[in-house]
Amino acid sequence: MRILDVDNGYSPTGGGIRTYHDRKLAFFASRAEHDYALVIPGARDEVESHGPRAHLIRLRGVPVGAGYRAMLSPRALARAIEGFRPELVEVGSPYLLPHLLRPALARVGAASVGFFHTDYPELFARQPLAYVGARLAARAERLAERHVGFQYRGFTAALGASEHSLARLRAGGVTAHVSHTARRRSRALPPRPPRRIAPRAARCAARRDARALPRAARPREGPAPRARRVSRAP
Repeated sequence: MRILDVDNGYSPTGGGIRTYHDRKLAFFASRAEHDYALVIPGARDEVESHGPRAHLIRLRGVPVGAGYRAMLSPRALARAIEGFRPELVEVGSPYLLPHLLRPALARVGAASVGFFHTDYPELFARQPLAYVGARLAARAERLAERHVGFQYRGFTAALGASEHSLARLRAGGVTAHVSHTARRRSRALPPRPPRRIAPRAARCAARRDARALPRAARPREGPAPRARRVSRAP
């Protein structure tokens, strides 16, 4: 299978999202079963080889602060996707990237998976406005949840790494589902506040996610993507 990851949330100085993608890249670099490429923003366009079938593609990104950049050129993103010709694409940024990628994804006919890494309705909508007023903060939070659903609309699947992530996806109109293995694993974990679970889950080892992802992204009928919690492969 040809698998492509695209994420504006990657930063060389970042934490959980960077660790997730670095380990996933290392996982595929050490194996020969799949062709894999990771597309992230950088200061310039360049390609790094991490083995005969694993590659890191940097596209020029606009600086957005704190060491992060954003890939905003639909043409550059389309060239990366159409040049690699993936069968499966994982999109890790729900802000604008799914909308920018949608035409290219349709042209190559790839299955598309959204991964909800960051609880941005909480971090970037509710919390900043909480000091202004609870009602305004709650409204902004709901609008952000609807935006997540709009971005992932038409995707083959949407993944959440925690029950809290799944709740966000459901609130945005994404049909949610937790696999039986995820339920067994969640019962074995000690209870923790949702805000602590989500960042921890984003740092999960690539071995677990890479094996679960192809099965989670099988095309299904119906317009709504299905949200699934990533769990350890059997």
